[in-house]
This record gives sequence, structure tokens and C-alpha cells, in this order.
Amino acid sequence: MGLLGRRLAEDRFSLNHAAEILENMYLSAVQNPVSFEHLLADFVHVTAGLIGNKLQRKYRRWLGTAPTDDSNARNLIAAVFANGESGKMVPLSGERANAK
Repeated sequence: MGLLGRRLAEDRFSLNHAAEILENMYLSAVQNPVSFEHLLADFVHVTAGLIGNKLQRKYRRWLGTAPTDDSNARNLIAAVFANGESGKMVPLSGERANAK
């Protein structure tokens, strides 16, 4: 069973196997090029999404409802490690407490 598992892992996750998959993907891309219309449609879709997102963020900032960066909630994480409490915020050294 150990040899079978090792052989299976080597066959599926080896660099040679990864190179074969990548080579097949490249060959498929060369043999089946994407039409200009499809590229244009993707470009328009992505651009519309980007502009919509930017406008939504600006609107939310204007309303005052935009999310703010919580620095991965370092104060809350520090409180949990220091006190074992999840609701009490403790400022880390060198940080000032949020004035909200």
C-alpha cells in the first residue's frame, strides 16, 4: 500500500506531470485561439465591473458607510491572546486606540 501511494503521488504531483499539463494547455491555446469578439466582450464585462466597483466605493465613502481597514483586527486578536476575551479591545504598543 505504501509503494502504491508513493507511486500515485509521484505520478500525479511530479514536475513532469505538471509540465505535461502545462504543455497541453499551451498547445490547446495555440490550436484554439479565442475570437476577437469574445475578447472584446470579456474586456467590456471586466471594465464595466471595475468602473461599477469604483463608483460604488466612492458613493459609500460619500455616504460615510464605506468599510474601513481593520488591520486584520489586530487589537481584537491581541485582546483574545492577552485576556481570552473576544469583546474587549486592547491597543497594541505603538498604536493609538480608534476614536469612534
